[in-house]
Amino acid sequence: MSDEKKSLINIELIPKELITNIFGPASISIGEGLGGIANYVMGPLRRLNIISEKSFQDFVDRTNTNTDEIPPENRDISKLGLALKTMEDARYQLENEEMREYFANLLAGLVDNRKNSQSSPRFSMILSELTTKEARLLSEFYYLKGIPTESFRVQKSNGDGVDLIENILLIDENNYVDENLAIKTLQSYGLIDIAPSVQLKDEKKLALYNIFENSKQFSDTKDHLLEQFQNHPYFIGTDFDVINTRGSITITDLGHIFSSMIFPEKE
Repeated sequence: MSDEKKSLINIELIPKELITNIFGPASISIGEGLGGIANYVMGPLRRLNIISEKSFQDFVDRTNTNTDEIPPENRDISKLGLALKTMEDARYQLENEEMREYFANLLAGLVDNRKNSQSSPRFSMILSELTTKEARLLSEFYYLKGIPTESFRVQKSNGDGVDLIENILLIDENNYVDENLAIKTLQSYGLIDIAPSVQLKDEKKLALYNIFENSKQFSDTKDHLLEQFQNHPYFIGTDFDVINTRGSITITDLGHIFSSMIFPEKE
């Protein structure tokens, strides 16, 4: 039984020159399972050189390596429909090495009964629309289990003001980054939750707020904003200050499930 499942899971790469007509004789010898799906979906793009043979071979190798590691008793072909959709969504991202790895991980998860019960047709679509920067950032939220943030507001004494800098990520004591476009993208897919005024309580995360607020970057940012707005019509003749707010960004339940399918578990 395990040998039968393995033959359905592994991808047999057929030579590009044999893919002359995806519905013709060459397709008959492709086989079943992921191999059939991979060659069926990717074949036309390989013929047109939209996918390079090197990239396709690497994707096949990564997928086969991942599926070979699934114990025979956990191999499950019930989600091959989702595998087809995943292949279709992956085909225009395969020239990027990181994306090949993420899609290979997702495919392996779809034929692993320890993971695929929570799989969703949305996952491959979301991954196909993420940039590598956005995917890397999501991995930070996943592995760190929440990231402290700091935001800056120029504010009058009566509380009126302007929010200027949002969600500076305090990844570690030497890594403060502003990735608001990527953050908004991940939020739009429901992968992360932004809480601009909720600070994290973990001791290590609390320490990051304090380290940042005593850093040169923090003081320079406040000084720059005070100087920038001292002659602004909205603030002339009034008392105003630069206010910082501690916040946080955490991964959602959906984001956690999605991330567990595309990122490897850290030991």
